[in-house]
Amino acid sequence: MPALDFTYDLTTDQGMVRLLIQDNDIATARFADAEIAAFVSRSGNVYGAAALACDVLALRAAANPVREEYGDEKRVYLSPEHYRSLADAFRKSALAGTLTIGEITDDTGAFLDTFSPLWETL
Repeated sequence: MPALDFTYDLTTDQGMVRLLIQDNDIATARFADAEIAAFVSRSGNVYGAAALACDVLALRAAANPVREEYGDEKRVYLSPEHYRSLADAFRKSALAGTLTIGEITDDTGAFLDTFSPLWETL
């Protein structure tokens, strides 16, 4: 796989999108700069761009879920539902123009931490 074109500069919209979706380490980068730029261009703001990125991550996670087992318990890490919930929260933030802590919740109202992915029991 070729190396991604990767820039992380928090003074730019692309850098802020990377911060929001936690794609800020070149060693584990999930998007090239051109992809992040396309998300920003299509959506018009960082929250909309983050929502588009989460939609793509949800599609990727659905195609290749990471599963782990702990005894009898099976879990999906970085599930499509996690990314869909984040995408929904970012869309709401895009409409509001700001992100408020506590707005990112799942269907049960539980807070979703953008830095610690939601674990889902299968």
